[in-house]
Amino acid sequence: MCDLRRAISAVVLAFLAMGVVAALGLLLTGAHATGSLSSLTAATVTLAAGGSVDVIGGFSEPHPLGVSVRGGIDFMPLGVSLAGALVLGTTLLWHDHALPVRRLVVRMGAAALTFPAVLAVVARAGHGSLPVDLPCAGRGGCARGALRASGRGRLLSGRITVDYHSELWSTVLGGLVWVVLILAICWLFSRRIPTPTGQAWIRSAGSATLAVILWATLAVMAVGLVAAVKGGPKVAGVALLGAPNVVFSAVSVGVGVPWSMSADGTLVGRPLSRFGDRQPDGATGTSLSLFGTSHPSGLMWLLPAIFSAVILLAIGVVAAKRTPFRPGAPGKGFQDRVLRAGRLGLIVGGTLAAMTELAGSSAHVGMSILGHELVGIRLLFAGHTLAALVAGAVAGAVAGFVGEALLDVLVPRRRRAVTPPSMRDVIDQVGHNRDGHGANGRNGPIGRDQPSGGR
Repeated sequence: MCDLRRAISAVVLAFLAMGVVAALGLLLTGAHATGSLSSLTAATVTLAAGGSVDVIGGFSEPHPLGVSVRGGIDFMPLGVSLAGALVLGTTLLWHDHALPVRRLVVRMGAAALTFPAVLAVVARAGHGSLPVDLPCAGRGGCARGALRASGRGRLLSGRITVDYHSELWSTVLGGLVWVVLILAICWLFSRRIPTPTGQAWIRSAGSATLAVILWATLAVMAVGLVAAVKGGPKVAGVALLGAPNVVFSAVSVGVGVPWSMSADGTLVGRPLSRFGDRQPDGATGTSLSLFGTSHPSGLMWLLPAIFSAVILLAIGVVAAKRTPFRPGAPGKGFQDRVLRAGRLGLIVGGTLAAMTELAGSSAHVGMSILGHELVGIRLLFAGHTLAALVAGAVAGAVAGFVGEALLDVLVPRRRRAVTPPSMRDVIDQVGHNRDGHGANGRNGPIGRDQPSGGR
C-alpha cells in the first residue's frame, strides 16, 4: 500500500506541477483574455502530456453557406512536460537508495496505470470555446485564395466561435507512451537502481547527457525570465512554456540536422511567402540547416553551432568523469577510449533524435462550405529524425573523445581516484571475510593499501 500511495501521489503532484506552469505561462502571455483560464490550462497540460487537441467552430450567426471550421494542433509545450517529468521521477525515487526491484516494479506499474486515468480527466476538463475575428473584412484584407461570399467581391468575414477539445482515446494512448518513457529513463539512469553487469556505461553516458541538457534548458529559461524585465511578461510566458523547444531545436540545428518550415493550402498567400520560397503547387516553405539555408543570416547561424558545441563538450567531460576507468593491457588505451566515445555517441544520437521529434509541431485548419472543405491551411515545423540520429551519434562520439582527453589534461590524477577494484579483488575479499578477516584488514586484497584501522 505504501508503494501504491507513493505512485498515486507522484502522478497527482506531477499534474499539479504541469498545471501551475501552464497556468502561469498562459497568464503571462495574455492567452487567458481570450477564454477560460482553467479550460486553456487543462488543454495545455493535455498537449504537454502527449495528447492532442482538435478544434471545430462556425460563425456566431447563421451563415447562408453553412460555413464550419475544423482543425487540429500537434504541439508539445515542453516546459510544462519538463515540470511534470521532474516531479514524477523525483517523487517516485525520493529517499529510496536501496529500493528492492519488486517494490520498484509495483511503484512504477501503478504510476503507469494512474497517469493515463488522470490525464483522461484533465482532457475532459480541457474543453472550451474561443471567439475569433476573421481578418478579412474587405477587399484585400485576407490572404489570396480565400472564398468570396458573393459576386461583389466581399470576402468571408465576421466572428466565428471555435470549440477546442481532446480526442479521449488518442490522448490516453499518448499519455501512456509519455509516462512509460519517463519511467524508463528513471529506471535506466537513476543511481538508486542497481545496474546490471556490463551496462554501467549506459547509466554514466545517459545520466551525463540528460543532466547537461536539463541544466542548459534551465539556463535558457532563466535567460528568458531575465529578458522579460525589458521585453515584458509575454517573454517570460514563452520562456516558461517553450524554453525546452528552443533548446532542443537549437541543438539539433547546431549539429547540422535540417529543419523544414512549410505551409500549404488555399490560404497560403503573400504574408507567408515572405518567410519562404513559393513552390509550384502553392505551398510555401523554407529549410533551416547549418550547412545550407534559403535565407542566409550571416553570423546568426553560428549561435546554434556554438551552443551545440558547448553542450556536447560538457556532455563529453561529465560522461568521462562519471565513467569508471579500468587500466587495460598495454596498447589498448586508445582503443578503450574510442570504445567509450562510441558508446556515448549512441546515447547522444538517440537522445538528439528524440529531442528533434519532440520539438516538432504542426497545425491544420480547414473551412468547409456546405460540407465540402474549400479553404484550408496546414503548417509544419519539423526536423529530420534520422539525420538527427546519425549526426548526434557522430557528434556525441567526437565530444566523448575530446571531453575525456580534456579531463585527463585538467585532472591528471583522476584515474587513480576513480579506478574501481577488479573482480578478482572482490572475490578474494569475500574469501577473506569468510575466514574472519574484516573488509579493511591488513591482509585483505582491497584493504592492502589502506590503514590498519587502528590495530
